[in-house]
Amino acid sequence: MSVRDNIRDMWDNELFTDCVIKVGSKQIKAHRCILGQMSPVFKSMFNNESMLEAQNGVIDMTDAKYESVRAMVEFMYTGSTDALDSNSVDEILAIADKYEVLPLKEQCERQISYTINHKNITHIAVFSDTYSAVILKNAVIRFFWRSTTRRSYGRRSGGP
Repeated sequence: MSVRDNIRDMWDNELFTDCVIKVGSKQIKAHRCILGQMSPVFKSMFNNESMLEAQNGVIDMTDAKYESVRAMVEFMYTGSTDALDSNSVDEILAIADKYEVLPLKEQCERQISYTINHKNITHIAVFSDTYSAVILKNAVIRFFWRSTTRRSYGRRSGGP
């Protein structure tokens, strides 16, 4: 069994967990070492002994949906998540941004960039700015540039 497989097994079977993430009435069991290694925010929580999370190992997330948090934690253990194919990829990006799980944030940005169209470009541009999503912002700029170039291609210069 590879190291990756062993870590996946720890996630799948909740082996030797030492912390709990509470999202509403649901819980996700996890390992501080994995969370702290993948997220500077979690690392800071666990390193600061005055923080409640460091003392009791319970992280209470009140501003996120369970499915999005679960997707983030799964990614932290495995480097992937099936949830990126869902409609909640924007929520996953938001939580990845908050907890600074940058590889997940970047994957979400790429996934969202495939969905850019004329109807949602404004929403996605604002979203990319809100979360400092550079990859996504660049995709918006490229889409806008290509679409305006296509529209103006063939027009005579000097006329409207």
